[in-house]
Amino acid sequence: MDAEELRRRYQAGYTNFKGISLSGADLTGIDLIGANLQQADLHGANLMFAYLSRANLTGANLAGANLRGANLSQATLTQAILTDADLHGALLPKADLRSADLTLASLLDANLIEADLRNVNLGGANLTGASIQGANLRFERRNYVSNLRSALLRNANLAGVDLTGADLVHVNFSGANLCYTVLRDADLSAADFTDAILQNAILTEARLWHANFHQANLKDARLERADLTEAILTKANLADAALTEAKLEQANLTKANLFRSRLQRVNLSRAILQEANLTEANLVDAYLAKTNLSRANLTEANLSKAEISTANLLGAILTGATMPDGKVRS
Repeated sequence: MDAEELRRRYQAGYTNFKGISLSGADLTGIDLIGANLQQADLHGANLMFAYLSRANLTGANLAGANLRGANLSQATLTQAILTDADLHGALLPKADLRSADLTLASLLDANLIEADLRNVNLGGANLTGASIQGANLRFERRNYVSNLRSALLRNANLAGVDLTGADLVHVNFSGANLCYTVLRDADLSAADFTDAILQNAILTEARLWHANFHQANLKDARLERADLTEAILTKANLADAALTEAKLEQANLTKANLFRSRLQRVNLSRAILQEANLTEANLVDAYLAKTNLSRANLTEANLSKAEISTANLLGAILTGATMPDGKVRS
């Protein structure tokens, strides 16, 4: 069967093309809405601007295919092979991509809103500018993601996803669920985590320069040795978070909740902690040069060996706090 015969049969009402072989065929703009293309061999085919919404492409071979601008909304692509495929600007809202192989695929500016991406392989895939609001990546398994720069992941479900070492510069995670997500050693510079849920997330040694965590929930998160230079953490919940040896120079933590947080040897020089809650926080050997702690609550905090000689403590509450010299304030 060639491309023209496929078009004729579909127009005549025939929709079952299971196992069809059209590798390398020119199918530009073809209308195959709702067609059955299970196990079809379409590798290297030109499907630019094709209409494939609600099509069944389970197990189809689309390796190296040109799907730029294709409409795959609500299509079934479970276990499909899309390695090195070009999906620039493709429409995939509510598409089922479970266990699909998207290794090295280009998904620039693709629409993946509410798509099912569980167990998908995105190793080396480029999702720059992609829209993934509400997508489900829970239980996703992959070794690495080389480029997710500027991807839109607002309200996405990323709970438990392993994104170790990922390039996530400028990614929008606002409102996303990142509970137990692993972001160890990831580059999250200028990422937006506004209102995101990061309970128990692992951000150890992550690069978070200028990242925005306004009102984010980071309770019990691990941020050891993370670089949060000039990050925005206003009204963020960091209760019981681990920030040992983290860099927070010039970070804004106004009204942040740091109750019982672990801040040993942290660098908070020139940081703003106005009205922050540091009750029972561990600040042993912390560096607080010119840190603004005005009206902060440091009740029963441990400031042993901390450098606070140039810190602004105007109006700060230090009841029961252990001071740098080891004495406890009454």
